[in-house]
Amino acid sequence: MIDKKIQENLRMRFNPDNSVLRKHQLRMLDMLIYFDNFCRKHNLKYWLSSGTLIGAVRHQGFIPWDDDVDVEMLREDYLKMLELLKETDRFILQTKDNDEYYAVPYGKLRDKYSYIDEYGQDKYYKFHGIYIDIFIIEKNNRFIAHCYESIIWKLIDWGSQHKPTYFRKKIFIQFKNIIYGSISIARFLFGWLPSNQWRQTYGGGFYNNIRCYEDIFPLKTATFENYSFPVPANCDGYLRKIYGNYMELPDLEHLHIHAQNVTFYD
Repeated sequence: MIDKKIQENLRMRFNPDNSVLRKHQLRMLDMLIYFDNFCRKHNLKYWLSSGTLIGAVRHQGFIPWDDDVDVEMLREDYLKMLELLKETDRFILQTKDNDEYYAVPYGKLRDKYSYIDEYGQDKYYKFHGIYIDIFIIEKNNRFIAHCYESIIWKLIDWGSQHKPTYFRKKIFIQFKNIIYGSISIARFLFGWLPSNQWRQTYGGGFYNNIRCYEDIFPLKTATFENYSFPVPANCDGYLRKIYGNYMELPDLEHLHIHAQNVTFYD
């Protein structure tokens, strides 16, 4: 963890109490607690990942300027989650199956009592609340994963160019279904290959970011915003493979903050 005085200065600069960003972070924390309780109840394994894991290790909470939460699950646990996680009065799971214009393979747990003014393809989504990303990890072929990432993001880029009409939406949905049907074939063809390398699921992006099974399991816990959440067994090895020296702060003077226009309904 970084020096406490540096941490406090960062908090005062980027996410002081009662700021919009801090409210955003605390809403995501509530969602993460809900998701954690759900996974514990149903014996589903997940772990903090990406910037959220860096936050846990380096800051014991959110990176002060971060505005999202990322978790990862093995594909078999993700599929179980899809069956078990039902819509509540507070949250809904957004997937490619319940949102026509949502084309990425991973899910987002969305808050119903907030609204993010999104842009690009995201502005055409059915759901717009604050979210946490639930990424899928599985063994796959690097080249095929790269191909599907390119295809899916070309489809997303095409879909974001114009306001969806009836025919554009039909074309978009048809291509989305074809792509994901062929992913099932690719998974069948390459899933049997012996490998210790795990990546995000086909089309999920970041195909060069390899996860080693031994770095992930057995899971342990780490403190994040005064709560305990699952993290990989070897957080340092896991993060260095992806980010290099993740403990070094970026150039704060040239930091690009992904500020979002957020409305809270409660």
